[in-house]
Amino acid sequence: MQSDRFRQLLDTPGPFASIYFEDSHDTHDAADQLELKWRGLREQLEEQGVADSVTADIEQAVLDLRPPIGRSGRAVIAGATGVVVNEHLLHPTAAPVVRVSELPYIVPIVEHGFDPPNYVLVEVDHAGADITVRSDGTLRSETVDGGGYPVHKAAGAETAGYGDPQLRTDEAARKNVRAVADRVTELVDETGVEAFFVVGEVRSRSDLLAALPERVLGRAVPLKVGARHSGYDLDEVQRAIESWFVRRRLKAIDDAAERFGAEIGRQSGRAAEGLGAVCSALRQGRSTR
Repeated sequence: MQSDRFRQLLDTPGPFASIYFEDSHDTHDAADQLELKWRGLREQLEEQGVADSVTADIEQAVLDLRPPIGRSGRAVIAGATGVVVNEHLLHPTAAPVVRVSELPYIVPIVEHGFDPPNYVLVEVDHAGADITVRSDGTLRSETVDGGGYPVHKAAGAETAGYGDPQLRTDEAARKNVRAVADRVTELVDETGVEAFFVVGEVRSRSDLLAALPERVLGRAVPLKVGARHSGYDLDEVQRAIESWFVRRRLKAIDDAAERFGAEIGRQSGRAAEGLGAVCSALRQGRSTR
């Protein structure tokens, strides 16, 4: 959990309205259900004396955020000047929470929140690639052009005196893909990202993956959402990336819970529960994160 994501709260005047509710999007009527949930949340905000302008800002935040994939929770925190936090949670709280207080209530975010890690997104074809790097909450983009042309054989091209046009086209495409692979390798080594995502038509993706060194290839995640310059939905790409990281984190949590349960069951001393046992393990230096 990165504390920087809460920095804006320090500069926002109170009082704060902190709202948590289930925001799952796994039924055909999810949008209608969200409207109904908001009506109940709004009534509680009005009962607790939240200003109409702040309530209006919260309503826009609740209804306009991009829908999650599957089961999800939602956190919305607003100060006197408007909404400061509006994000999905890995799990919803056990029941809706509407709290108005001088300080923001962030415990559910710390417990269930999800801060997307850094990643690299590569939109590739045989002419080059558009690359987006997410680093510490900011995005930067660049384009790789390998300089190989043409990448499409001209209709009716002749071979006399010029060699086979198909061979020239194939070599140009390979040159461009190699340039993309070299840049992707540099970025993965530089950023140390856990994963990078590849968008493109099947052959472009396959050729890029084949050109990568093994240490980089193991971090590649192909996304079957469209091709470069095909006008695909960028929100769909973002949802696919977020979904991959969420599944990864949930699996890590499940694996840790399973190991904990197994060690408690066999009384191996490698797991502890309860304040006394945990404090004892900490004193003996036997704790791990």
